[in-house]
Amino acid sequence: MAFSKIYFKSFFVTLILVFFFIFTGCVAKKNSENFHKEKLNIYTTIYPLEYFALQIGKEKVRVTNLTSSGIDPHEVDLSLKQLTELSNADVLFYNGIGLEKNIIRKINKLEKLKGNLKFINTSLNLKNVDTSDPHIWLNPLYAKEQAKVIFEILSQLDKKNKNFYFKNYLSLSKRLDELDQKFLEMVKKAKRNEFVVTWPSFLHLANRYGLKQLYLSSSQGDFSPKKLEHILHHLKAKGIKIVFTESHSSSKTIKVLVKEFNLKAYPLYTIENLPKNEAVKEDYFSLMLKNLKRLEMSLT
Repeated sequence: MAFSKIYFKSFFVTLILVFFFIFTGCVAKKNSENFHKEKLNIYTTIYPLEYFALQIGKEKVRVTNLTSSGIDPHEVDLSLKQLTELSNADVLFYNGIGLEKNIIRKINKLEKLKGNLKFINTSLNLKNVDTSDPHIWLNPLYAKEQAKVIFEILSQLDKKNKNFYFKNYLSLSKRLDELDQKFLEMVKKAKRNEFVVTWPSFLHLANRYGLKQLYLSSSQGDFSPKKLEHILHHLKAKGIKIVFTESHSSSKTIKVLVKEFNLKAYPLYTIENLPKNEAVKEDYFSLMLKNLKRLEMSLT
């Protein structure tokens, strides 16, 4: 009888300990989930939006960009894993103006994976914007409008930290205004208003500062002999010695042109993603300032 009592007590204590560890384990898991949920889970389609979201949200957000360094957003094809992960996101910020057709098409086909995901077009508030070129963030004032959309959505999703997001948005907005002013000052000193690019990705930058981009190709790799002849004649007449390529361009045609006509070729950054070899040390502002310095070389 004594043995039975001892056995029963031992069993009862063991049972209590098992329930205790299960309960505390569940509480710890729940607390861990709550800790991670304290950060807004944000996805973006291009680097500028990732950068703006991080500058505004800072430690309150976790940001995942769907476009890797060196990859063209037009060519991104989301995996099933990425689409599944998106179903746990709070918001997806995208550029719009036709840039992310593949991404949008994939998500719309899999409606059940979207869950409560907010799908936000950051160019929606721009008025009379030219939709022939999606690279709107190259105009700092358009970039500021995109950042404002991000601030507004973060504030809606996380009302208690609205003042935190607002303070950070104002800081980012000020930097964008200062960048805009630097471009305006550079253009005032310019001797000409035309620059030459291989691909027409700089329309919004050019329009903002009263510049004109002359482009050698209307589609990647498609260099019309007649158009090339016309532009090269124009370059010679204007004394333009610089041709700008996209940072990932390695066209043989461009290399031949540079050699044959004694031109210099420099990359001009579209910044839709970070250059593959410079992703660690560069950001939106550093690359925009590089663009400024290279345009200054060509325009003066």
